[in-house]
Amino acid sequence: MRKIHLLLLLMVASVSVSAQKNNYIHFGVCMDYTLLNDKTIGDIPLNGMVFGLALGFDHASLRHVWGVDIRGGYGFMNTYNFPDAVGRIADNYYGSLGGYYMHSVTPVYKKFRLFLGGDMNFQMYANQMLSFSNSEANYFAHLGIGPKAQFSYPFKIGKKTWSILGSLTVDVAALVIRPGYSLPFENDKITNVRMASFGSYGNFATRIGFFHSTKKQNAMEISYRWQYNYYTYENAVRHSLHSLAYILYFNL
Repeated sequence: MRKIHLLLLLMVASVSVSAQKNNYIHFGVCMDYTLLNDKTIGDIPLNGMVFGLALGFDHASLRHVWGVDIRGGYGFMNTYNFPDAVGRIADNYYGSLGGYYMHSVTPVYKKFRLFLGGDMNFQMYANQMLSFSNSEANYFAHLGIGPKAQFSYPFKIGKKTWSILGSLTVDVAALVIRPGYSLPFENDKITNVRMASFGSYGNFATRIGFFHSTKKQNAMEISYRWQYNYYTYENAVRHSLHSLAYILYFNL
């Protein structure tokens, strides 16, 4: 009899776990404050504001999560003063495409959940320097891969249930595309393309946010993301990003 009860419990747990799966289409807006020190532009650091959109797909269950995210934005860059569109010295264009997969490493019945896995992302920014003639099209692109970790913990405010989310991503290797010397192209070709890893390249991204699911299983997220990347092989560049995002999730 005990074996039958145990088998029934395992069957109920299995059905419960498999039933708690959600597929989402997400859409949102982002506002980024970016800091840039790029030797192809000069020794003067730049700062800028970028406004963008996010679109993607997410699959979430008690055992694993995976998804893809596409982002793009437009903004402006300045030298010393706080970013100002009127007095800008460059137009900034930004785009990214990323995918991730993570598996749960904590028991499914625990409130605190930790997922570990991997992330692959392609990111590129381009600055059109309005007053420069020899490096008007400045850019930094990298296709990176590395581990990713994410946690979540639910809590209640009144009768509404929220979750606090956090994640960390670190690239271990990347294909990097940079201008050659002070010119963006040589004979109309991109020549400065190479594999890079720790020492000459790094990309670190953290995210913290609050997630709320509605009765219809739709959801919303308010989050802050900090990202820092660098490349020192040729024409060194250092780039950091502070981003606020409001994302809506529509359950399929």
